[in-house]
Amino acid sequence: MRETAGILLLIAAGVLTACKSGVPAAGPSPASDGTPTLRVTPSSRRLLSSDNGLEVRTWVIMDRGPHIADAIASFGQPALVDASADASLRRNGLRLVRIRADELESLLASLGGASLDATTWHGQIYHWRELVQYPIGPAGMAVAVDGLVRRFESGTFRLMFRSWTVPMEDGPRLQLQLLGQFDRPQQDPFRRFVTDRRVTGEVFHSFAFQIQLEVGFGYALLFESPSIDWSFGPAEQHEASAEPVAAESNGQVPDPEQVGPKADAPPTFGELLLRTGARPPKRRMLVFVPKFPPAAFPPDTVGAASDGHRP
Repeated sequence: MRETAGILLLIAAGVLTACKSGVPAAGPSPASDGTPTLRVTPSSRRLLSSDNGLEVRTWVIMDRGPHIADAIASFGQPALVDASADASLRRNGLRLVRIRADELESLLASLGGASLDATTWHGQIYHWRELVQYPIGPAGMAVAVDGLVRRFESGTFRLMFRSWTVPMEDGPRLQLQLLGQFDRPQQDPFRRFVTDRRVTGEVFHSFAFQIQLEVGFGYALLFESPSIDWSFGPAEQHEASAEPVAAESNGQVPDPEQVGPKADAPPTFGELLLRTGARPPKRRMLVFVPKFPPAAFPPDTVGAASDGHRP
């Protein structure tokens, strides 16, 4: 009996010590009304942190014409895609440029600020996900795809993407894949979104591409007319024409081959999806920012911060 009483006293003393130490017990703890509540421990907070994967910033800016190209030329660099992919993007009204992560805010200020600056965390995306869409009604409309004007009716244009971290010897990269499609109405759209993760409808393989995003940079995707040329860096300048042509009253240069009133060209895929607002005209810019934890870098790497940016 004395041994049993001693054991009980030791157990009671251990319980009191645990209560005084303030160490939270594992598992759910009951609330005042008896309902179980989840207790978040420091280890579970770390698991929920968003430090490995893809972050997408969406900017809506005023369409200030040539000033957009000037601002991009001051801060941007050509993205590291092959010549074929770059030509295909340009042909479809899309441009992809690389900007230092620590200069993104300066670029945004140079563009005149944004009426919308939204940040979305995606993390690791192994299946195709919609990035932006544009629905077409039964009346239809003409759209230029790969330089050819086609008429589309009753469907939705979508820009799809997926992305995941790829470990490398000198540090991680973020593999990003982009794909355009035109999806016609489905008999059971709910089933498609729940059970079918494949890209359906018409897929535009000609300007599907992939790129590895590097730490310390943001990658901006925006639309621009295929006929407009961009130069990068202060050393590159556009040469002025030796014989300037008088402009019309609206600022447009007259075309000597044009007969009758000028008609607007059909939008390209990029212009259709990323132009927003007619009065005043605005543009949507998508900025892809890779994020990596310090543990993903080699031990001898210096300056890898928790937000995935290197100085």
